[in-house]
Amino acid sequence: MCHNLFNNFKENDKYKYALHNLSNDSEEKCKLIAIMDCEVIINYGSKIEKVKIVKNNEIRWNNNVIILSDNKDHYKSTVSTDQLIVTSKTDSLKKIPYIPPENEVVFCGGWYDM
Repeated sequence: MCHNLFNNFKENDKYKYALHNLSNDSEEKCKLIAIMDCEVIINYGSKIEKVKIVKNNEIRWNNNVIILSDNKDHYKSTVSTDQLIVTSKTDSLKKIPYIPPENEVVFCGGWYDM
């Protein structure tokens, strides 16, 4: 279940949202979905990046930060803290449960004969 930690929390005229790593079994499984076009700031812990996202884009953290846009995953940086913090000037993101796709295929690297 997604806790609303930082969801709709306004500080210094910015809205803050927090995510946990989806690969960590003990934490909540959530993602952020854009409810309108906006610019967000992603705090990876060791660096900060400004990203423009459009309505229905998704942000999730599964070892790397992944932004789903146009049905394609765009891999971003890794996170060096226990939470990924995303901020926006508007209340433009919604925190919802992450449900992995049933047909998700994960490749472990290397080439294998099928």
